[in-house]
Amino acid sequence: MKEKLLKFSNPRNKNWWLFTGALVIFVLAVVLFTLTEEKDAGSLQEYVKNGSVEYSVADTFLTEDTELALTADAVYSSSYDIYYTLDGSTPDLTSSLYEKPLLLEAGDTVRAVPVKARVCYKNTLSDVVTKTYFVGKNVDQRYTTLIASITTDPENLYDPVTGIMMEGPNTEYGFKNFDQRGDEWIRDANVEMFDETGEKIIDQKIGLGISGGYSANYFPKSLKLDANEIYDKENPKFEYPFFSTDETVSSQSAGRKFNHLVLRNSGNDLYSTLIRWNLASSLAKEIGLTPVMSARPVTVYLNGEYYGLLQMQDSYSSYNLAQQLHVEKYEVEKFESSERECAEAAGYAEYLYSDLNVASNREHLEELVDMDNFLTYYAFQLMVNNFDWPQKNYAAYRTNQEGADNRVRFLLFDTDYMYNLYDTPDRAQELFGEMLVYPENDNNALSNVLKCPEYETRFVNIITSLMSNILDPEHLLELIDRYSQEIAAEIGYMEDESPDAEIRGVAGNWDSEIARLKYYAKIRNEEVSDWLDTLFEVEDLYTVTMVPSEGADLSFGAVRLTPEDSEWNGYFFQSHPLTVTCETYPGYEFDHWEVNHRTVTSKDLVISPDMLLEGDNQVRLVTRRINGEGPVISNVSAASVDDWIELYNPYTNTIKLRDFYLSDNRSDPLKYRCPETELEPGETLRLYGKTSPVLNHYLVNFNLKKGEVLTLSDADGMVLDQVTIPKMSADESYGRYLHGNTWKFFGKPVE
Repeated sequence: MKEKLLKFSNPRNKNWWLFTGALVIFVLAVVLFTLTEEKDAGSLQEYVKNGSVEYSVADTFLTEDTELALTADAVYSSSYDIYYTLDGSTPDLTSSLYEKPLLLEAGDTVRAVPVKARVCYKNTLSDVVTKTYFVGKNVDQRYTTLIASITTDPENLYDPVTGIMMEGPNTEYGFKNFDQRGDEWIRDANVEMFDETGEKIIDQKIGLGISGGYSANYFPKSLKLDANEIYDKENPKFEYPFFSTDETVSSQSAGRKFNHLVLRNSGNDLYSTLIRWNLASSLAKEIGLTPVMSARPVTVYLNGEYYGLLQMQDSYSSYNLAQQLHVEKYEVEKFESSERECAEAAGYAEYLYSDLNVASNREHLEELVDMDNFLTYYAFQLMVNNFDWPQKNYAAYRTNQEGADNRVRFLLFDTDYMYNLYDTPDRAQELFGEMLVYPENDNNALSNVLKCPEYETRFVNIITSLMSNILDPEHLLELIDRYSQEIAAEIGYMEDESPDAEIRGVAGNWDSEIARLKYYAKIRNEEVSDWLDTLFEVEDLYTVTMVPSEGADLSFGAVRLTPEDSEWNGYFFQSHPLTVTCETYPGYEFDHWEVNHRTVTSKDLVISPDMLLEGDNQVRLVTRRINGEGPVISNVSAASVDDWIELYNPYTNTIKLRDFYLSDNRSDPLKYRCPETELEPGETLRLYGKTSPVLNHYLVNFNLKKGEVLTLSDADGMVLDQVTIPKMSADESYGRYLHGNTWKFFGKPVE
């Protein structure tokens, strides 16, 4: 044992063990270093990516020569480089190296300068930061529209083989690059948008493509902007109320998001007024042909170069439609093709083309199609003479929701031909004749429908009601002035700055095109009247004033009057008797009509010749207030932790709430008993959901969810009122407009 110990303590053996230990430590250190390097490499990429370039100039509009300094934020040490570009391309290690401040010179002509920059730190590049400046001595007075600066690598646009702006190498086979669609023809890009004052409203990475049919051959081409998580995780949608300035758009537009936007070149109207769709969209909203794409003019720069004046539209994508309809994307179905193909795809062709003088055929058709919407949609198209329809530009939709009628309704788009786009002097392009005198087999739906006298009468009265009001020349001229004035200044700049000689010529002739549009808008009703006489033998015209009443909506033709509306004046024909209906609000009931001081007690009024005078006529609705048993559900909010329900007393008597129950479960109508309090006439009480953080308020024992049916019942479980909870955002509520029967979305919860 002693010998072994002595051997072990031998200096030579000791050195061996020291060497072996050092070797093991070295190997472990190498392994640890390698693992650390790999970890550091990953951390470095994330570290650099999370850094950013800082721009010394915050303002977008620069009226004087300005020096722009680029620095890296505090994430980095001092050992970094910044690479930048000014042509829209993505900066890399071959781009300009930032060494000193950039001089942005303000000249007499305003120019866009897109500065794209990124940091290089330890051979790793950060994300790109884009900031566009508009530089010019009078830039603060230059713009009257929204401004868009779109940047992308130039080869994405102009590469002879793959550029989306180019014809490409396969034109001999009929394939042009700018006509191609699909994901393979979408290019990575960035869009910044600014208001007229230069305030930035969006800045995000997008997919950029070409939009349009034959108009893709034109310059400027229509551009499609796609937003999703693939392009920008932080900005998967366009979130800005682009169209809330349109007075005809309800306040719900403030809460909308978009996954697609189109910057449209105005299609066939590009070489004319550039406002025909703006006009059509506005009219459609007034008439009630909604949802419909809005429009707003935008001055567009592409990689810093002036591109042109385009019209921003929200496309009819499934997502955008669902947003407007407040349903889920999978709950809306769209049909787009020709008239007959849409009818076949949606399953109503059998009845649409049947003998509609047979009552059962009409009943089946009306179960599947909103025929008031159908007749109004067709009437509008004919009245504005949109000749490029219905063989194309024809679309419809329906929803699939519990509690909704889920009938087919129609979508208006691409009305570029309206109001005599091509100035055909012999009116060769006349839709009334095309549709009703010489209908083709694939476009004969309207002619077949109008063989039924009931539909003919409704159709004629829709047309005359529109001629009397919304499509009256005076109103049309007001709208044309409004939309032309919005772009008049930019048309002048387009004449000077467009890179396309033909567009510069169009701008120079724009005033005369606006004048021609006004002329046709003024005379179109005369032509429509002639067609009514020719096709339907209308006779015995009379004028009438409709007077609404409190507590009811009054409907006739294409018109719906609320208690807030003033008197309506127009004309109709005795040959096609007008039916006037009313829908009373909670707390009111129909009393009678006064027709030229004659009392009529039938709720649905049919104006017969014996009721009319030779001069002006008047129809007045009379309602009366009533007592009632219980309150009504008047407003709900269901998209945040503080859900709430409002109960309203529309009656003349006091209501004891403890006698009534609320529930979100039809099998348990007595789920929540209302509090022991009273509601005086005209009074409202708000009840909050069970998870609401609101203190000192009434709380129900459930929360609201999209798709549920909220019921109000009496003690026997009889449902007195109910509403299906729609999809809504946290800043919206859904309530009775004027405490009536029409439910609408409100931009903010009503306190």
